[in-house]
Amino acid sequence: MKQPGDVPNFANVILPSWVWNSNPRGYFSEAAFVGSKASFDENGWTVFAKERVDPSFPPLVNAFDIAESGMVSRYEFLSALAGTETIEMSSATREVGERELEKKRLRAERVGDLVDTLSYWQLSVMLASRETLADVCRDIYGKLLEIPLEASPGEVAFPNASLHVISKNPALGYRLELIAFLLRARYDYDARKGDVSHLHEAIKNGELIFDSSRGLSDGIALFDVYVGPLVGALTPAVWSIVALRPSGVIFYSLGRLVRGFRSDPAELMHMLPVRGSVETVPFPVLGDGAARAAIQWWTERIGKLLSIISDPAVFTDRNGMYVATKHLHAALTVEQLFRRVTSIQVAHRDANARRVLFFSVLDTIDRLTGHDIEYTCSLANARRAYERVEGAIPSASAEILLPAARRAIDALEELQQGFFIARQAGSGDVVFKDDKGKNVRKSLDAATASYVKLLRDATHGHGAKFVNKKTQTNALLAHHNGSIPYDIVLLSYLYLLEFLSISISRESDSLTVVASK
Repeated sequence: MKQPGDVPNFANVILPSWVWNSNPRGYFSEAAFVGSKASFDENGWTVFAKERVDPSFPPLVNAFDIAESGMVSRYEFLSALAGTETIEMSSATREVGERELEKKRLRAERVGDLVDTLSYWQLSVMLASRETLADVCRDIYGKLLEIPLEASPGEVAFPNASLHVISKNPALGYRLELIAFLLRARYDYDARKGDVSHLHEAIKNGELIFDSSRGLSDGIALFDVYVGPLVGALTPAVWSIVALRPSGVIFYSLGRLVRGFRSDPAELMHMLPVRGSVETVPFPVLGDGAARAAIQWWTERIGKLLSIISDPAVFTDRNGMYVATKHLHAALTVEQLFRRVTSIQVAHRDANARRVLFFSVLDTIDRLTGHDIEYTCSLANARRAYERVEGAIPSASAEILLPAARRAIDALEELQQGFFIARQAGSGDVVFKDDKGKNVRKSLDAATASYVKLLRDATHGHGAKFVNKKTQTNALLAHHNGSIPYDIVLLSYLYLLEFLSISISRESDSLTVVASK
């Protein structure tokens, strides 16, 4: 296994000569790699990520403020950004989009509900042409500032709204193509022998030929995966609306929190008998600049993460040879983490769905960091994680980023109180007899962590499979009242924050767990 500090600056790669129309150097240029021919193989290359050898290389991800109270607007930046977009919708896709946009417009005008208006504006930005993007964004921002406060029509609802954008270097998309090149070369045996005639035929038929696991690792394409947990950070409240573009993500911060879920059914499916939260979540008041600070911090950390996850040197064997399968596993695992945290934030109406997703996230955290469920669900460890995150996040950013993490700690403390026998007996510990009749004493912290693991294992069905676990499983079920705090699932968000704020470093052991497997 790689140890901290073992990650080299380069990777040795055997890249088939037929890749990128037989122009590997052209590929390296697009992916912001520095590649030089190597002597270990006729198709061998030594590859560096450009940021490792060029200190002036700009970050792969950047955040820019476009419009905010008290600042000079920068809509020209949106025009320049749109000009870099090389991906265009097909005429058929655009036609469908325009029809949907018209439906949303009519509904927004007829119903006048905030969600309908924002949904219409969101799609308007996504469909705007490169030439009109800046004007569309300016127009929407102006209208957002004019929305009246429902409870007081003489006032506006969002006086502190602001407009921001997270842009991404196009090289990011090309970098992960290296995985697909190498997987095709390895698992397509005809291509491995140099016969690529069938590839040319597939291209003629309009098929993608480097498509391995694309649907599982397409988060960089629109960047929805990497901004999801940020946008949902204050669930069940909403603080911003985003629109996805090929060049990046456009953020409209509302400047205040708005309830993200209706208490009554919004759709017929909401009438199905599932259990949601019965607790009221306090909504904090956002200070000036909170949105700007949170977006900037998140962007910086995501940029560092993607610089690592897109660097072939991180995914090499003991001989410095690039291993595409290691790279694929890491990229898929990281995307899975972000996707599922976002799904937890969205599934506010369904406690059971959130909990199952929560267990999955804990397994993913284990995969990335080597910390198992009994570690992450220890209150002592969760508090230490929170302290590390709190120390790493500036106070202005913390207004948006930290409340859910604090709620997770509170929920874990509450879960401990569910051990009613220990509480009523006044022992302070969970005590039971093992298979040999000897007393086992577990602290509330240890028992709670083991209880969460028990619940995670029960996603396959209750009842321990192995004899040595049956006694503890039965005892924990007997000792606990089974009341699971709704916000316990936000531990997943806490550990995502820790992963971003502390662990992301090529010199740390972060990602080297999965990269070494």
